[in-house]
Amino acid sequence: MQLTELINKINTCTDELDFVSTRKYIEGNINLLEDYRHLLNRNAREIFDFIFGRFQTGYKPLTRNEFISINTINDYARNLNVREIRIIVREKPELFIREDITNSFTKDAKKLLIGMGVIK
Repeated sequence: MQLTELINKINTCTDELDFVSTRKYIEGNINLLEDYRHLLNRNAREIFDFIFGRFQTGYKPLTRNEFISINTINDYARNLNVREIRIIVREKPELFIREDITNSFTKDAKKLLIGMGVIK
């Protein structure tokens, strides 16, 4: 994909409020966009600055499997299904090592996970 086409796609996605696609385009081409961020529209530039700042601090975006696990835990916490939460905790302990992961859980899930001693 050429630079002008990429910039147009990002700007279009941002104008259509399709922030998921915008984020994917930016994350996939962050090194190229670093030099040409001035060509992005205002909202796309704000998203770029946010994503670029997180990448500079060493943040790794959630993978699809991690995101699915988090959503599943949130659903189980809403239904107070502690047994299933324990199974996920046993199967995916590496998920709970990340410090930034606690922001993705709902209040119910956080309370259950803290009570189980999984997160602080």
